[in-house]
Amino acid sequence: MSTLTHTKPQILLVLVFSPFVVLCGESLCLSLCVAAQPEGAFPMSQPLVVSIPHRLGRQEAKRRLDSGISRLRPELAGLISTLDYSWDQDRLNFSTTAMWQTITGAIEVLDDAVRIEIQLPWMMRLLADTVAKQVRGRGIAMLEKPPADA
Repeated sequence: MSTLTHTKPQILLVLVFSPFVVLCGESLCLSLCVAAQPEGAFPMSQPLVVSIPHRLGRQEAKRRLDSGISRLRPELAGLISTLDYSWDQDRLNFSTTAMWQTITGAIEVLDDAVRIEIQLPWMMRLLADTVAKQVRGRGIAMLEKPPADA
């Protein structure tokens, strides 16, 4: 005689409030999303990676990015509640919060490119293509000659 055992699956209840506001300032319509998924259904995903080639050299690219981020902060003030960043040699580590969603990442300044790596919350991954386009556009703008230097 065999014994059957029944195990109750663990359920993770996820409440997500929108609109999602990401660094690009785009949003989705207001909604309440309630999803019941098995625990562990949202494993850490691969980061979103954007590479932007440049011919500036490492130090000039870093200087322009640093200047660009200081100009970017006031532009995003209405969209994000926090923006923290710090340089560790040629790597800028950042964290921002928008609409209760935390986005973290790093910008690696190389001799001939800037590599941006972003960890998006699971629900914002739906916007990954849009975020990548906006990040690329803002990155290119930061690396271009600043208006004061033109």
